[in-house]
Amino acid sequence: MANLDAWRDRDTVLSVFGDMSKYLRLFMMSFKYLQAIKTEILDNPERCAGLKEILDEDPIWSIEMLTEKFLFYKEVYDWLKER
Repeated sequence: MANLDAWRDRDTVLSVFGDMSKYLRLFMMSFKYLQAIKTEILDNPERCAGLKEILDEDPIWSIEMLTEKFLFYKEVYDWLKER
């Protein structure tokens, strides 16, 4: 017969699996939104130029970094979608 610790362990494991499943669904939905933003802003030369002007003054972000991040998230999205 399982003791109280075993029941707590079960609850912990199942809770984490449930959380991860929710986070992955949220990631998939968020990426779809990110794709729309990319199409609307980054793929539009006028809007991208305006954004670039602002980001040129940002010490952390740049259009190149946004593009790299997008490509990384796309890779993760594609990998998850295949499964």
